[in-house]
Amino acid sequence: MKMKFKQVCTEILNLLHISTKNNNLVILICINSITTALIPFVNLYFAMLILDSVFAKYFRQSLVYAFVMILLVFILNCMSKYTDQCLAAKYRFCTNLVEYETVHKSFTLEYEEFDKTDTIEKLHYLDDGINGAGDIGIQLKDITHLLQYCFSSLFSLIFIIFLFFQVESNPSNFFTSQISTLFMILLFICLIVFIFKMQNISSSKTNQMHRENISVNSKSSYIFMLLLDLKHSMDIRLSKLSNLIFNYYYIITFNT
Repeated sequence: MKMKFKQVCTEILNLLHISTKNNNLVILICINSITTALIPFVNLYFAMLILDSVFAKYFRQSLVYAFVMILLVFILNCMSKYTDQCLAAKYRFCTNLVEYETVHKSFTLEYEEFDKTDTIEKLHYLDDGINGAGDIGIQLKDITHLLQYCFSSLFSLIFIIFLFFQVESNPSNFFTSQISTLFMILLFICLIVFIFKMQNISSSKTNQMHRENISVNSKSSYIFMLLLDLKHSMDIRLSKLSNLIFNYYYIITFNT
């Protein structure tokens, strides 16, 4: 009876493992980052074309630009929202994958042997622990935000260079000369780098505060679960397995 129960639990875990293949995670992160960063610059570029056509009294051409702008922004927004929803489920899948590996390892051991290893400590820290599964999804979100800032900075630089090349060059006037244009491009590059550095400092401070909060929560959860085990003499693996199944059910329901 004991071996049969252990075999059923192992089969359930293997089934959950098959459903967590995240082969397209990197592609989704790249698409989400590019589309999110590209939307404001599409609006800005077509707004410039529309204003240019209106001032030149080409009203029919401005209507075409407005239609193309609305269509492109709608497509980019749909792609961004769709990838946001997919990534939300992928983050949970990756987090639960770490939980699966720890729980699966615990079921490969007999309880007497399992109680003497560090696997039981990992199970205690698994919910919110910085060394457990609670930090994987957050790290993936940070990577996504970092890529969004990178693409946004890149598109900003491309747009500024495009604007400078539209200016007519006049050697007799410093403000319209090629040297002035190169100087302004370098100035904008330094400004974008400075903003990116400040954003990086702010993000690192926020992540540090979040990690400290997670560490405190994990220790509290560890003490609470330890007291429950001592009081009820429960096998902690069963509670973790039930939590894992509930999380997968929630993800499937949320994703559909």
